Amino acid sequence: MVTTTDPIFVVPPYGWERSGWFAVHILASDAVTSGLAPTYITMDLNLPLSIIRNTFETLWQVMHRECDKIGMAIISGHTGRYEGCDYPMIGGATVICIGSKDKYVAPTMARVGDSIIITKGAAVEASGLFAVTYPKKVAERYGTKVAKEAEEIFWQMSVVEDALTAVEVGYTMMA
Repeated sequence: MVTTTDPIFVVPPYGWERSGWFAVHILASDAVTSGLAPTYITMDLNLPLSIIRNTFETLWQVMHRECDKIGMAIISGHTGRYEGCDYPMIGGATVICIGSKDKYVAPTMARVGDSIIITKGAAVEASGLFAVTYPKKVAERYGTKVAKEAEEIFWQMSVVEDALTAVEVGYTMMA
């Protein structure tokens, strides 16, 4: 079993669809680098008083959908609205990965001569976040077409599928 615990990070200016997607994938991406698939998640949502029902429903539907896509069951949690809570950190979550010990990987296991599998280009997360945070600046500097293309980079930030594929490819290469 591998666990990771991090804040639930929701950024309203990204839009609720992107915010929900980002919140789940940033949590799962940390855990999946262990080589094990994210299996369970617990979530503690400490929402600001300003959140309205429709906004929460949209956010939760996206978060639930993404957990399902990844294969993570939401096994416990808490949801409440509280004074003093505000975006972007609206609680915390623990991702739990269950798997075979022989599938577990860690950076300390790397040895000279090992093959490295690279699945993303440089600065994908920074580029995606910059594009959705400052779309007008990107459009002014590079044009509307490039700005829209840059916004699509946002959806490439998750490493869940990449990490699990890399682990399988790595084991295939070793066999």
